[in-house]
Amino acid sequence: ASKDTVGYLEAIQFHATGSDFSSYTWHFNDGVISSDRNPNHTFTSSGKHKVVVQATDSNNCMVTKEVVIIVKEILFI
Repeated sequence: ASKDTVGYLEAIQFHATGSDFSSYTWHFNDGVISSDRNPNHTFTSSGKHKVVVQATDSNNCMVTKEVVIIVKEILFI
């Protein structure tokens, strides 16, 4: 991810590293799944969100990585 803390409804860019993989599956744990290599995502609720990416190479070997994104709450003044 481009950063690990974002504001409420702020888009975040995710980046897959490595060029040996032929497919990617990103699980944002909010009902959204992406097969883009470098997807953008906007979380619609504050709190901690675990994001998991599964990358598969041409031999069907899979690598899984996860990151926690913190979405700040809206502050009303």
